[in-house]
Amino acid sequence: MQINYIQHEEIDKSSWDETIRLASNGNLYAYSWYLDVVCPGWDALISPDYNLIMPLTGNKKYGFHYLYRPMLSQQLGLFSQHLPTKEELAAFLEAIPSKYRLIQYCLNKFNHPEESFDFILHDSFELDLNADYQDIRKAYSDNHRRNIKKTVTAKLEIVQDLQAKVFIEMLTRDTSPGSQILSSKKNLRQLSELIDKMQNHKALQIIGINNQERKPIAAVLFGHSHNKWIYLIPINSKEGKEKRALFAIIDRLIQTRAGYNEILDFEGSDIPGLAQFYSGFGAHKIQYPEIRINTLPWPIKYLK
Repeated sequence: MQINYIQHEEIDKSSWDETIRLASNGNLYAYSWYLDVVCPGWDALISPDYNLIMPLTGNKKYGFHYLYRPMLSQQLGLFSQHLPTKEELAAFLEAIPSKYRLIQYCLNKFNHPEESFDFILHDSFELDLNADYQDIRKAYSDNHRRNIKKTVTAKLEIVQDLQAKVFIEMLTRDTSPGSQILSSKKNLRQLSELIDKMQNHKALQIIGINNQERKPIAAVLFGHSHNKWIYLIPINSKEGKEKRALFAIIDRLIQTRAGYNEILDFEGSDIPGLAQFYSGFGAHKIQYPEIRINTLPWPIKYLK
């Protein structure tokens, strides 16, 4: 099998995006316009006909090249119209240039590495939306039903399409660790650009919650691609937590998309508390692999 290492400026992005659009395992993170924002200058491994493609999200530190998972990009790996075989995946992994001395790279759930590769499995949760809403709701935990009822009692207002500007303002005020990371100067600039790109490609929806004073107290940015809604960025204020606002937002997304041949992807989690939150909506666990290779010289290999 011929596999070419293609540097960023030589990638035919039109052909690339067409492959991702048609890929049986395609996802939002793998589109060229998405990668351009979260990992500027990314390279790729590509078969001559662009039938098999794999983004290489790299960077350089201490003079060494490495592969990593970019911001808001849970699963990358090998993509194709047919589901890539273990043999094809092995060939692409072996074709990663040796200049990448550290590899911490997440594949997608349809990529299954041979046991000879060093990898770990991460948990994520997905909910099938192709049933009637009432049938989906029957699988909610009792605790989740109670929390959704609290939002009704609190007379919260759901904003079906929250403005991106309001969402960004909420993010910068949020003190949670995840929001603080995203609202750093560099990341906030990238996030703002990414939201613009996603809006241009009709690949997002932002659902918010207002309190009785019409003040926004919680919001979720959902990505959308390949019949999948991705729980990408949640924001929750102290009042939002008290009134269980995120429960209502997720329930609203489920209500509006129930009956469609789609999936709600919760994008995690290995953390037991979050796993319980996601599974409480009836979501089932899936796993995706992360390749880990470290050929850095001592003592650099032990530095973060």
